[in-house]
Amino acid sequence: MRYFKSQSGRGFNIIELVVITAIIAVLFGAVVTNLKEGEKGRNVKLAADSVQSALRQMQNNILSGQVHSVSGKAAGSYGFKITNNGTSYTTFVEELNKTAYAVLETVNLPNKISITNLVVDGNASTSLEVRFYPPFGKIKMDYVKLAGGSVADAENVQASFDLMYQGTSHKKTIVIDGISGRIEMQ
Repeated sequence: MRYFKSQSGRGFNIIELVVITAIIAVLFGAVVTNLKEGEKGRNVKLAADSVQSALRQMQNNILSGQVHSVSGKAAGSYGFKITNNGTSYTTFVEELNKTAYAVLETVNLPNKISITNLVVDGNASTSLEVRFYPPFGKIKMDYVKLAGGSVADAENVQASFDLMYQGTSHKKTIVIDGISGRIEMQ
């Protein structure tokens, strides 16, 4: 049987083994920390993908002319609703003139991820409802300004909000452009 020998002819001493073990422990700790940070970033990206997908689905429902019946009548709009510091979003369908409303889905964001920095038309806001109207997907937004007053059916405005992992700098921003109809993730 062959043993590792140091230059002095003896095996490794205890100090050499402790140093090697410490180096391995530090490297292992760095790897685990990076994996946890990467997981937080992935969770934020997944949440942002989910939000962006839901917005685009509501937009596509209108653009494709999909009929969704509420009280036996054709859909007048499809929509998406969030609140600042919220942890979920809701998609919905309405009849013309907002006479009947049906929730399609309420989705909870992953643990420790919330909606922050909600800004609509340059105003910090507490809530936002985005509606897509037929036949060309016109976007109108209802929102409540943080500094007083609600605005209904605002057209040609831009909204943005962040999805942020609590206590970290991990975030993704969703931007809804009411003029071009673009929905982007940054």
